Amino acid sequence: MKLSNQTPRVFCGVFTMAAHHSTKVEALTSTWTTPQPGISPGCTAFLAFSTETDLSLPSIYVPHLGEESYNNMWQKSRSIWKYIYKFYRNEFDWFLLGGDDMYYIMENLYAYLESPEIIEERNKGQVYS
Repeated sequence: MKLSNQTPRVFCGVFTMAAHHSTKVEALTSTWTTPQPGISPGCTAFLAFSTETDLSLPSIYVPHLGEESYNNMWQKSRSIWKYIYKFYRNEFDWFLLGGDDMYYIMENLYAYLESPEIIEERNKGQVYS
């Protein structure tokens, strides 16, 4: 039972580095992040947060405290969430962030986000005019 006529707007972000643009990020943009009619709904929008900006991917460099290393992922994630909040907080319903090695089955995610339990929780306390 679908309780809303609006498909959830999902922003997908991945943290990566320039060395992975032509491999991991390309694989992401050719599979689950991009809508493929009849196959997968993909993300509403996708952006890679990298050590280098390349708008053809798309990827953007977001500076963070500390070195670029796995052990400093918290600072990178923190800076990415600040960026997402500043530029995208009102454009999407849901935000997904993870590494360039993750894979999502987007049709399952959308089915879950459109489920009665999520819609009911999402709408609690919301005022409609």
